Amino acid sequence: MKSNLEKKKIALPRFVNYTIGISLISFGMAVMLTARLGMAPTSSSPVTVYEITQLFTAGRWITILNIIFVFASMAVSRKVYVSHALSFVTVVILGLLIDVFEIVLTPFVPELFVVRLIIVLSACVVMSIGVGSYCLVNIRLYLIYIYA
Repeated sequence: MKSNLEKKKIALPRFVNYTIGISLISFGMAVMLTARLGMAPTSSSPVTVYEITQLFTAGRWITILNIIFVFASMAVSRKVYVSHALSFVTVVILGLLIDVFEIVLTPFVPELFVVRLIIVLSACVVMSIGVGSYCLVNIRLYLIYIYA
């Protein structure tokens, strides 16, 4: 059996990877939003709803629609898993960070198309690194669950 100190040593790197991952994903999404050259597939529906309705912000719509998706997942599976609860937390944090990053980045949007294209491509790389960091947390959790 692992001691509390060993559990804390495992939990801290997971929290750091989770935080870095969510931050990089939301930063990349905010860059794509402000550059106005397209959006990640996972965020295209909420951003479209935002563009049509102009209610709330893009980050709030991402939160609202993803919460609906989590409820739909719970209804389909007919069970409530811990991952569902964690998904709610993740979605709320993601939406808030997207809104914050969008507010910060809006004054710095360049006019030249080529520069915006380079920025969006860079945002894709940043989001990929964020997804990798976020997935690393899930892989570690899975391995600890199997081999514990």
